[in-house]
Amino acid sequence: MTERSLEAGELNLYTGRTCERGLNGKWIVYERARVKDLKEFIGFNSLKTLIDESLKTPYYSRPHPFLSNSYREEKRREICQTDKAIQATAFLTGSRISEVLMAHADNFSVEGDFIICKDLPVLKRFSKIASEVEYLDKPGGGEIIPKGYTWSKTYGAFVKIKWVTDARLDIREDFPIPLWEPFIDILEERIREAKPGPGGYRWLFPSSSLPSRVESKGVQKWILERFGLDARAWISPERAYQKVRTIGERQGLHIFNHWFRSQRATMLNHYYRFNEQLLHRFFSWAGGWATTRPSMGALYARTGIEELTEKMQVNKTRLLSELKEVKQE
Repeated sequence: MTERSLEAGELNLYTGRTCERGLNGKWIVYERARVKDLKEFIGFNSLKTLIDESLKTPYYSRPHPFLSNSYREEKRREICQTDKAIQATAFLTGSRISEVLMAHADNFSVEGDFIICKDLPVLKRFSKIASEVEYLDKPGGGEIIPKGYTWSKTYGAFVKIKWVTDARLDIREDFPIPLWEPFIDILEERIREAKPGPGGYRWLFPSSSLPSRVESKGVQKWILERFGLDARAWISPERAYQKVRTIGERQGLHIFNHWFRSQRATMLNHYYRFNEQLLHRFFSWAGGWATTRPSMGALYARTGIEELTEKMQVNKTRLLSELKEVKQE
């Protein structure tokens, strides 16, 4: 995603809402990044520096007549630890920020040398829920058809169809996270300290404010069916994403919606030698081996979680040797 300055009241293309001020006081609009813009893995050392940068955000920096300095520092540390855990969990699970915020403690269980992640949400492609059709008067001979209009046999005219879409959530297949990886202690601590909240779930990133409805009707319907909630019980995705982007800016990194997923995918490929088939299985990606119209090979050669854990175990030494070098530096 890219950003540019804009005036107050301009439409935020990412959220569909009027843009709010960023943490640096600028108005920001988000535009979707392209797949070819995704970068290679920055390395565990740089990733650790980014995650640790979360602890330096100056929350509660202004003096307050009714709040003591010690209380403000305690709250600052608490929020910073949450920011740190969001980034670590997003990387380990390979999730979008909006997806990882919906995680709860029961999504994770330790089995041998792995944390097994179960029933984590994943945002699939947007579903078409309606269409808006614009008709073009029959053009005369030699006239140029405006861009976007095509001939439709259904409508018997030149039309431009604009689809009205809504987000569609699904459940990822179970996948493993090795206990020997960096940042795993951050996730484990978050799981241990999670407390029961709305719906009886121990949310990893609960909202400190009153529950509020989400804008997407598709997401709202999914939350109701999945958790029995008619409102969001976790931190606002817009606010969390805003904070993550600001932390990245302080380290000279451009954090977009798929950044942590991209980093995880390139890391899995580099250290564990995950091929395309295993990456599709780990992330529950649509297309390829997880397509709605799979090839015959995909139909017969299903990939289970055992293949993922086995591949990680076989290539464990490669990762640990580099981590040892990083610590020595």
